[in-house]
Amino acid sequence: MAKPTAPIPTFLLLLLLLVWTASSNFDATASCRYVTEPQLCTSVAISSAATSAKALTVAAVTEAASTAKRVSADVGTILAHSVTDANQTANLQACKRSYESVVGSLEKAVEKLQSEAASHGDIVADISAALTDASGCRDTFSQNPGMVSPVAEESSVLEKLVSNSLALALDLYVDTPAD
Repeated sequence: MAKPTAPIPTFLLLLLLLVWTASSNFDATASCRYVTEPQLCTSVAISSAATSAKALTVAAVTEAASTAKRVSADVGTILAHSVTDANQTANLQACKRSYESVVGSLEKAVEKLQSEAASHGDIVADISAALTDASGCRDTFSQNPGMVSPVAEESSVLEKLVSNSLALALDLYVDTPAD
């Protein structure tokens, strides 16, 4: 009769996870404590397996950029298939431009975070610009009472992700000595 082999790989996986956790001095929970949305931050920390504040910041900015790309694509789909009102079309086009700008700023921030030569001030400036642009869609729709953005919920999540990214970058800036 064959022996069951599933418990051994499961045991090894748990052992590796225990060793990895014990060897890492990084506390993602502490890093996520003072961000806008701690649960989103912790989720990013877990999914990325970040082992440092810098790695968590890169993961958070990358997640925000991916979310901005998805929301921009959603807006593109809505524009192509279901908008008949001229005001809503104009608003959604402004949203699409805002989200594309968010992606550009966040991608620059990731490049700079991964570069040893980039200044923390430049990284913070890129993420700050993304945060301003992330609120652009909400601001555009707020100027038209009664008109609701079809991506309001996704936009809200994006703003929280970018805000978390900024908080992490600022904390990284404070924790890292100046060059």
